[in-house]
Amino acid sequence: MSDAGPSGVASAGPSRAYAAYALGLLTLINLLNYIDRNVVFALFEPIKRTLALSDQELGWLGSSYVIVLSLAALPLGVLGDLKSRRAVIAFGVALWSTFTALGSTVSRFWQLLVCRSMVGVGEAGYGPAAQALIAEFFRGRRRAFALGVYSVGMAFGGVLGIWVGGVLAERYGWRAAFVAVGIPGFMLALLASRLKEPRGRPPSSIRATVEAWYARGRHGVRQALALGAPLIWLTLLGAMLGGVLQLFRKLPEGIDAAVFGVCVSAGIIWTVVRLVPVALRGTTEAGEVAATAYGEFLQAARTVLRTPTLIWMFVGGALVTFAVNGLIAWAPSFMQRTHGLSVATVGRQFGFWGLAGGALGALFGGRTGDWLLTRWSGGRVVVSGAGFVLGGPVCASCCTRISRAMPSRHRSSATSPTGSACGRRCCCSPRPARSGDW
Repeated sequence: MSDAGPSGVASAGPSRAYAAYALGLLTLINLLNYIDRNVVFALFEPIKRTLALSDQELGWLGSSYVIVLSLAALPLGVLGDLKSRRAVIAFGVALWSTFTALGSTVSRFWQLLVCRSMVGVGEAGYGPAAQALIAEFFRGRRRAFALGVYSVGMAFGGVLGIWVGGVLAERYGWRAAFVAVGIPGFMLALLASRLKEPRGRPPSSIRATVEAWYARGRHGVRQALALGAPLIWLTLLGAMLGGVLQLFRKLPEGIDAAVFGVCVSAGIIWTVVRLVPVALRGTTEAGEVAATAYGEFLQAARTVLRTPTLIWMFVGGALVTFAVNGLIAWAPSFMQRTHGLSVATVGRQFGFWGLAGGALGALFGGRTGDWLLTRWSGGRVVVSGAGFVLGGPVCASCCTRISRAMPSRHRSSATSPTGSACGRRCCCSPRPARSGDW
């Protein structure tokens, strides 16, 4: 497909109106994405009372989602290239909506943990495919603004998840809240399945790909077990070490789970490293796509390591995400426990300013980044940095006020989740990064 002209929309393929429709639909799905992601934080306290959970277990409900999403994003992104992005989007939306609604039926911690983990799988499929689809609909200078519009769904949904979840939980109970935010996803999944993709080449057939894999791998069970041996043995080692550590009462709480998680993560990484060379020997189209994707990944990794700007952006983004996610997850519980606010009141207090600030940040950041880019190549990076600089002191001031209201033994944990936010899509430049760029 040829690049767009000044309008920024591809000249071939779907019209400008259809591109706008696709962007609106994907933004709406992204809104639901963050509603379903964050609704559990508003429900921490009622869930804790009903299921008799500890704070550590509540923390795992959020962490499991992030861990699974991180692990599933890459394979589901490759699947989108093999079949179609709209199919992966529709599957992801239907999957996370199903398990969000199923969260209303749980009676044990592990059941809710599985549901939240599967929500992460669904959203891992949606995110990469949706952003890639937007990048195909919008090219050139308007791409950053389109991604800024898409990010409004994140800004609205992150706050609405807490707001709507709190109101529904107070009126109808936390189980009804899960059902209410899960059901709309099925209609959006149906609409997503009807999207037209602007790319020219026909997608590969998943069925043909699976049949080819099966034909080559019927006798590969022993090989698979051999390749997966690191994961199997390290998982068993982690379970054994975790059991041993539970015998020592003076160790910090949760150290056994942390050791188990480290062992499993090491096993996954080791297994993937051993599996990639085997997968690259394939001669089918799927193997060629995988080989190309792996080569591009290595090239991208080398580019990142040689580009200080990208390194600082990734490190800064990770730190901000760590801080902001901690604040979002535990602020509702803090307001309820310390100040005695109802779950609905907490949701409403977060709602107005969160919606206004998030939407303005995403839209203003994308538009300003596009405008500055026409005058200076580093304009988008400056806009992103300005968001961090302006937001950081405000958040730190708020958390300092919180610390004064906390007992001394809790001040450190209360003030730790400081950070800031900005319209991150302003950094999505169509110009490739170059080694040595600052």
